Amino acid sequence: MHTDTSYTYLIVVYAIRMFSVSLLMMPINTTGINSLRNEEISHGTAIMNFGRVMAGSLGTALMVTLMSFGAKIFLSTSPSHLTATEIKQQSIAIGVDISFAL
Repeated sequence: MHTDTSYTYLIVVYAIRMFSVSLLMMPINTTGINSLRNEEISHGTAIMNFGRVMAGSLGTALMVTLMSFGAKIFLSTSPSHLTATEIKQQSIAIGVDISFAL
C-alpha cells in the first residue's frame, strides 16, 4: 500500500477480507452452540457475544497501537527530501501496512 493506492482497491480488498471472516465465523459459532445442551445455549450465546466484543475491542486497540508505532518509526527515519505533507501521508501508509500485516 502506498499513498497513491486507490480507495476502490482498499474497499474491495477489505470487503473480501470481511466476507472471508464471516464465512469462517458462522460455522464455528454454529458448531459451538450445537455442542451445548438446550439449557446451556443461552449461556453459550452470552459468552460468545462477550468474547466477540472483547476481541473486537482488543483488536482495535492493538491495530491502532501498531499503526502509531509504524508511523513513529517512519517519522524518525523519514528522508529529508520529502515535504511535510508527503511525510504525513507516508507515515500513515506505513502505519496502516504494519497494523494490517498482523
